[in-house]
Amino acid sequence: MQGATYSFHSSTWALFCHINFSCCDLDAFTFTLVLSACSALPGTKHGKQVHGLMIKRGVDVRIVSKTALMNLYSKYGCLDDLVRAFEEIGLKDVVTWNALISSFLRHGLAKKSLDVFATMRKERVPPSEFTFSFVLNACSSLKAIGQGKQIHGLVVVFGYDLVFFSTALIDFYSDMESISEALKVFSSLKNMMDNIMCNSLMRGCIKNQKYKEAFSIFSKRRPM
Repeated sequence: MQGATYSFHSSTWALFCHINFSCCDLDAFTFTLVLSACSALPGTKHGKQVHGLMIKRGVDVRIVSKTALMNLYSKYGCLDDLVRAFEEIGLKDVVTWNALISSFLRHGLAKKSLDVFATMRKERVPPSEFTFSFVLNACSSLKAIGQGKQIHGLVVVFGYDLVFFSTALIDFYSDMESISEALKVFSSLKNMMDNIMCNSLMRGCIKNQKYKEAFSIFSKRRPM
């Protein structure tokens, strides 16, 4: 199966080269497709060639192609190239910012993720649910409970569904050894709790040696 997949992406690359050498017009859709293929091929050689062609042609490759390029560089840990691709984007939307934040987080650079988020806020780009999830994970990695609480507050201010964030918030507070805050999140959603949420809180209680609370949560789980 892997051989067939590699063959498909190699064929996509060969077709792209043929189209380029034929002097055909290349649009954002074409660049996005070939960048996806490049991500599945070994190394960054193909992706860098496409990047150079995007700059040389000066075509309107739009954000979608640039984000695909960022994802390619992120996969191979080429963070300088990733940042360069990000900076080449004129109007950056939330998807682009999320790609940069998540990439730094993926490579263990949680502090840089938070720095990017701070810049994003200064640029007045509205964060999405995914933005907050990434940033909350960064706070957890840094044991930054104060910043994590600020993110919790922003989630409320922006009016996002707390059910979506419940497990992430419970895990965060559990990691911070603040099980009382995790219990508050759980209690605030008592009419919407599910087994995933219960399991997350039970793990947190056991991790923090709150066995009585863990047993109480277990009794509230819905039968499978």
